[in-house]
Amino acid sequence: MAATATVEADGSAILSLDGIDHKIGGTSVDTTRLRIRELVTEYAAKTGQPQTLQAHDSTGTWQTIIHPDGRTEAVSSRADAGPSETLPAAEESAEPEIPRDTSFRRFKVTSRVVLSAAGGLLIACAVTAAVSITSNPAPATPPAATGTGPLWTIPENVTALAAAGLVVAGTSDGSLALYEGPTGKAIPMQGKVAVPDAGLVKAASGDGLTVISVSEASGVAVVQGTVHPYEGKGAVLDRGPVPVLVGGTAQAKTFWVFNDGAPVQVQPPERGNSLFGGLPGGGSIWAAAGGKVTYVPASGAPRTIPLLPPVPGATVSTWLSAGEATTTILWKAGNSHVLAEHDTSAEGKGEIKAKTALEDGDTVSTDSGLTVLHHKDGTSEAYPATAHDPRCADPVITSKTLWCPGPDSAWRSGTASVPGQPAAAGAGFALIFQDNHTQVLPTTQPTK
Repeated sequence: MAATATVEADGSAILSLDGIDHKIGGTSVDTTRLRIRELVTEYAAKTGQPQTLQAHDSTGTWQTIIHPDGRTEAVSSRADAGPSETLPAAEESAEPEIPRDTSFRRFKVTSRVVLSAAGGLLIACAVTAAVSITSNPAPATPPAATGTGPLWTIPENVTALAAAGLVVAGTSDGSLALYEGPTGKAIPMQGKVAVPDAGLVKAASGDGLTVISVSEASGVAVVQGTVHPYEGKGAVLDRGPVPVLVGGTAQAKTFWVFNDGAPVQVQPPERGNSLFGGLPGGGSIWAAAGGKVTYVPASGAPRTIPLLPPVPGATVSTWLSAGEATTTILWKAGNSHVLAEHDTSAEGKGEIKAKTALEDGDTVSTDSGLTVLHHKDGTSEAYPATAHDPRCADPVITSKTLWCPGPDSAWRSGTASVPGQPAAAGAGFALIFQDNHTQVLPTTQPTK
């Protein structure tokens, strides 16, 4: 079956699905594309059959097959589009809308790169299990931390939604509620911050900063217990050491880094660069065409590092994640793909530190700045993996950590262990649903 969509420059669109036109209002082309894909995926799941989407926008016309499980298969690409060597805006600058679920489980959609049977590169929506929990009455006296017992319990009038850094975010009566993760102490805010859709709440952290987005362009930044609201800036991008914001339109993007909790607009070091992540103190990391990465520190001179391809003639397929000293990307060489981590430290010259040739059926996803390799046998592991990193089927990814289920109902990541599936996690704690309410339990830092 077929669906057609026409996307205008202002982000509005008309999606024709099963003979019915759906008008979509959007703030950007990128957000609208994601919404269209979500609607077609829902229809494919409802009918149990793949849907062929023919889309038109200012860049051209292309076709994509969207499967009921969210997988996508490129049939044809934009007539004027060459190899993608910059951050795909629709995949990396906005989080898809997540429908509410009346159970205790919510699913978080992440971008995934998939290899088809023919070896072609596909972009799909992977589903990583995460849990959104509506709490029940808390104990009268929160138990003291013992290493295994709960630190505190989410209040009964709060729905826990996300966690990162030292912050737990939830909603109460339609407004944002923030708590210190290790103690449960409420974090004061000046005025209420409305949460129009709990499914859009996202948490990201780095360098003492925690960003809680409540919509596609607004949210709060928390630094040392002080809350800094922001509005109309952009969507959170969490691919680097520190979260950043990407807003505007596909034709005129805006880029924001955080300095002392306040968003500060920054300009690309060169035309055509894409913001890849933030650095401590308001610095930034940029991806450039041709496989180059530029580090712009908060103080000092920028440095641009050409990344050495894994084989001669390879081109960048997808930018995945960046650290202060490493950059991970997927390379394309003919019909094959190679996942590689590069040395982009101050002394590095872009050489490869680790690489893996993807086999037919392997997939790669990025969640909260963590690159995950999904093997064709159904198991997944963080990339690059160490001796302490687990490999398992159906992992949960929270706060740049991959958790695997154990035989005793515990979930483990490295040396860390919690007695149930983590719904969310921050620095040294995880949210678990047990004993009919949401508890915050301590974890130990995984050994790296």
